[in-house]
Amino acid sequence: MGSSEYSWAPSGSTIYFDQVFRGARNIWKMTVHPATLRITAIERLTAGPGPDRGAVVSPDGRRVAFAAQSEHIRSLLFPFDSVTGQISGSGQALTSPGMTAFEEDLSRDGKKIVFCVVRSGRWELWEKSLVDGREAPVITDRDRRIYPKWSPDGTRLVYTRQKFHPADSQIKSQVDENQLMLWSADTRTETPVGSLTDLTPLVYDWSSDGKELLLSQYNRNIDREEIWRLSIAAALRAEIGAQKIISNPALDIYQAHFSPDGHWIAFEATRALPEAVESTLYVMSAAGGPWIRITDGKQWDDKPRWSRDGKTIYFVSRRAGFFNVWGTRFDPVQGKPVGQAFRVSTFERSSSMVPQQIQPVALSISKDHLLLTMSEVSGGIWILDNVDQ
Repeated sequence: MGSSEYSWAPSGSTIYFDQVFRGARNIWKMTVHPATLRITAIERLTAGPGPDRGAVVSPDGRRVAFAAQSEHIRSLLFPFDSVTGQISGSGQALTSPGMTAFEEDLSRDGKKIVFCVVRSGRWELWEKSLVDGREAPVITDRDRRIYPKWSPDGTRLVYTRQKFHPADSQIKSQVDENQLMLWSADTRTETPVGSLTDLTPLVYDWSSDGKELLLSQYNRNIDREEIWRLSIAAALRAEIGAQKIISNPALDIYQAHFSPDGHWIAFEATRALPEAVESTLYVMSAAGGPWIRITDGKQWDDKPRWSRDGKTIYFVSRRAGFFNVWGTRFDPVQGKPVGQAFRVSTFERSSSMVPQQIQPVALSISKDHLLLTMSEVSGGIWILDNVDQ
């Protein structure tokens, strides 16, 4: 059902749960036969945009309490000096009201963004000019396009296209095909890069000359995500242009990014432990070699990004309780971090904070701006009476 929480009524014949339907998470009531547990009826109890969560039944079974939450996800652009690490202003909202935008990417010249958006339950890919404010879909069809990344010159996009096909007679779907695509801003058409796969390759960065990509790819043999370096020209010719460069049988590797001079690669390594999931940031020479630890792995650190001079690595971290932007200095000559990590942002209010679901959050840094996925949360506790009628 895709429900995150459920609660049995004292009678044993009714279950209350929260469920997403047509883009909205609401509270639902399901009646079952106590002996056979066969479902006899399903009824939606709330009908707002949600999300409504955590249905709890009163001891007499007559009332249900739940949390009604409103969360507005948006893209904020901040003036930012990546050399000094100074962020200023309260941020400029870039995406239109009503759009849930995420996985944003800011072009290196800071003149446009691309972002994923969910509208009426469908995923779409949009671009917006920061010069004149115009925004429009990149391509409109039934496919899903994720993890878009601008080329260094801003003339091309690379992303993963996912084709969805019906899985069964119910309202469900499954991904059968994934493929990297190259989109031209001039012709507004896309071209396949490489072959179709049932895996999900995700591109994180381009080389500064626009000839290569850094991407993650799942390896079934070791059950881990690895980082590959892909030649675009070779892939377009259907040749073997991919080279595995970062892998560890005990770790999943994500978020690989080239330093501005192309000599270094920053990345994130995660490991599931019995009590938690550990995330640590590393740097490695682009030519190969040992990993250089950047963070200690004691808190969730994510999205490593280089400053324009290649002497600072910025990232999103949950140290101090809330996700914020942090930075650590890096000596590109000696190949080692310098000093302690320092805090860049102070987002700790429900009206302006980094979403706690960190995977779709995006961090982009251009010459003088920082783009970040932000959320505004409000809500309260509500009670439905006479739900047993």
